[in-house]
Amino acid sequence: MATQEYYKSEQYQKPYMKKYYENPENRLKSVWRTMLYRCENPKSDMFYAYGGRGIRVCDDWHDFDKFKADMLEGYKKGLSIDRIDNNTGYCKTNCKWSTPVEQAQNTRRTRKITYCGKTATIPQWARELGINRSTLSMRFYTYKWSIKDCLTKNI
Repeated sequence: MATQEYYKSEQYQKPYMKKYYENPENRLKSVWRTMLYRCENPKSDMFYAYGGRGIRVCDDWHDFDKFKADMLEGYKKGLSIDRIDNNTGYCKTNCKWSTPVEQAQNTRRTRKITYCGKTATIPQWARELGINRSTLSMRFYTYKWSIKDCLTKNI
């Protein structure tokens, strides 16, 4: 089964489609439609993860022009819409444009660790401390070390 990413890929796109997606407003409209579809349509393959768990699109954003007015600033190719709080719906105060890496770090299953007043994910802590990510993960999940030991112990 082909994915939405495949249909937007260079491999699939016809020249007229490529030209369509080069226009930022058309890409923005595609983001808007997809957001509404996964939140509002039970036939969507992703409805269970959005609308099915109560994630809704605010009333204003059912109008594309209002969505565009709120979100056009900061939008550029390669970014996707990201909810700041994954348990809250789509609205101006809860959405931002993010890179794929930022998106991957902002999921329900991503564990955020706070130490000395700073909160970060395991990959972020690993980069900052110069520790292999899998080593840090094992300290947390396999060895069940304390947060302090995971982030400060040298081996």
